[in-house]
Amino acid sequence: MKIVFSGKRDKRLEARLESNNHMIESFINESIDFVIKDDQKDDRKIAQAEKLEIPIVTSHEFKEMFGY
Repeated sequence: MKIVFSGKRDKRLEARLESNNHMIESFINESIDFVIKDDQKDDRKIAQAEKLEIPIVTSHEFKEMFGY
């Protein structure tokens, strides 16, 4: 799974994702599976993800979805 963080990164979640062979990317493109945003941040990455119809979730939502 390819993931982009937008805003402040959840370092614990990032480390766990990487240890499970998920790729943390810096830029939005059509190969990204999820954007994980911090609770208050809306920025350029969010706008790009919306345009490409990439799912956008908070770190809390992502953890609940995937049991992290």
